[in-house]
Amino acid sequence: AQQRKLTRLEVVELARRQQSSAKLTARQRFGSLALLVLAPLAQRWCEARVREIERMRVATRSTLQQVFVRLYPWLCTISRGWTFVYHLRYLLDESHDSWSPALYILGLRLVRDFPEPPTQDTVKKSLARRLLEGSSTLGSASLWGAVYLLQFGQWWSAREHLLQPFQPRKVPQPPPRRSPYSACLQPGNGLDGVGPRLVLLPEDRTVCPLCHRVRRNPALSCAGYVFCY
Repeated sequence: AQQRKLTRLEVVELARRQQSSAKLTARQRFGSLALLVLAPLAQRWCEARVREIERMRVATRSTLQQVFVRLYPWLCTISRGWTFVYHLRYLLDESHDSWSPALYILGLRLVRDFPEPPTQDTVKKSLARRLLEGSSTLGSASLWGAVYLLQFGQWWSAREHLLQPFQPRKVPQPPPRRSPYSACLQPGNGLDGVGPRLVLLPEDRTVCPLCHRVRRNPALSCAGYVFCY
């Protein structure tokens, strides 16, 4: 009689019962390490090499470099398409246990491990662990709740200032009009009644603002005014 094809659950149960199925061989361990470490490094090196060759002039490229630049995108496309096919088969086909080409090459399968029925001691330990996890979760939630209440209290105390209607400000009175330049230079107009009240910029731009003489050896300050050096 023809042997019946096992379903995925039956395959999983059969693999769980086999003691040797849970252990990996040395070839599988080293192969997994190589695929997880060396394969990404090789891919990065190839991508960097392709970018370096593309920056070179076409006349300076060797035949091997030109072939490598042309074939690398096709190799990446084939690899990604192959991986996509394995992913699709793993989702649609129950008998397909490898979801990537790497697992198929290494001879590895992904199966579900059904746990053994818990004992009384395991139930007590799991209950204590749940209580411990619940207390830690409650502590973190209480901390965040306290922070939220503190922020809400600060907003509540300042709500009157934030929600009060806008009050137009009074326009301040303009400052008194400045005296003419000639009147400011006359003695007796200062605050002390002796010196000049204010020194304004001269109307003639060739006059120094400090010595009020024709500017000689002009020097520009950081404020933008030109003085005598």
